[in-house]
Amino acid sequence: MNKKNRENFSNFRIIEPPSDLYERILFAIKKEQELNKARKTLFGFLFLLLISITTLPLSFNFLISQIQVSGIIYLITTTFINLNVFFALWNDFLLAILESLPVFGILFFITNLGLFLFTIRLFFNKKDYYQKYLLSKHLNLISFI
Repeated sequence: MNKKNRENFSNFRIIEPPSDLYERILFAIKKEQELNKARKTLFGFLFLLLISITTLPLSFNFLISQIQVSGIIYLITTTFINLNVFFALWNDFLLAILESLPVFGILFFITNLGLFLFTIRLFFNKKDYYQKYLLSKHLNLISFI
């Protein structure tokens, strides 16, 4: 190298990265991973909520129609109207009631109701988590504009 080139390179100085650069990079990666996890759970929650809200009235109507078709209301009203006959023949009455129970309708409705309650509980347990995600995305959109 000639003298002129050395003088040009001597004006440059090596820039040292900040001492906390590694920690800031790890923190940014961790924050992005948390936001991705929050996004996935939020969309999973919304999917479960949508399914449970749409199937809950359907399962309730199915349960009501199964109860009407099974004739269990007739057996129960007969039981309360004729209590003397019920106590005399309670084994037969209970077996008839158990045989005519709309088990599938009851299970379908209870499953949908449990799914709905589970999603509501999931939302209330993690609502701060979802708010943080939504606010961070909202603030990113504002800063982009």
